[in-house]
Amino acid sequence: MSVIERLNKSLLNRAHLRAMQLRGMATRALMFAAIKGGKQLRLGRNVDLEIYGDLVLGDRVTLADGCALEVGPAGRLVIGNDVFIGRHVVVRAHQSIEIGDRCTIAEHCTIRDQGHQVDPQQRLHEDAAVSAPVQLERNVWLGAGARVLKGARIGEGSVVAANAVVRGEFPAAVVIGGVPARILRSASEPAAE
Repeated sequence: MSVIERLNKSLLNRAHLRAMQLRGMATRALMFAAIKGGKQLRLGRNVDLEIYGDLVLGDRVTLADGCALEVGPAGRLVIGNDVFIGRHVVVRAHQSIEIGDRCTIAEHCTIRDQGHQVDPQQRLHEDAAVSAPVQLERNVWLGAGARVLKGARIGEGSVVAANAVVRGEFPAAVVIGGVPARILRSASEPAAE
């Protein structure tokens, strides 16, 4: 096969893969490390996996359409059993993110354990990123569009309201909401009408 024939075939293969991605029939995966666990993993369409560090999956995890999991070379992402990660969710583990069993993460949420320096001079350096572990304990529910930032720890059974921005530690069984997030009430209290 000539160089031109190989080039044409390569371009056709790339075009075919791109067409599949656009139709939602392909999942992009860059994996330079092994994925551990993950029995009965359910993948939606156009799921984007960039795994350079450690990804540990529990059983019966659902990754819905368009979600993206990224694990940096020194990062570790642990997802427990029976976890649902909704459409277009972004999870970025630079250092460490743990998502406990039976967590539900609604669409368009972001979970990141990394931020950047505020000082413009410090952002110029290669090590401008600042990381702190993130932990969602068992049975946490993140409402649509919630943002969980570096250093956040959300206690078991807590609920995060839609579009909340969470940073810091929160106890078990509370409802969290706002920008920045704060405790609104106990999860066992009925909602005010």
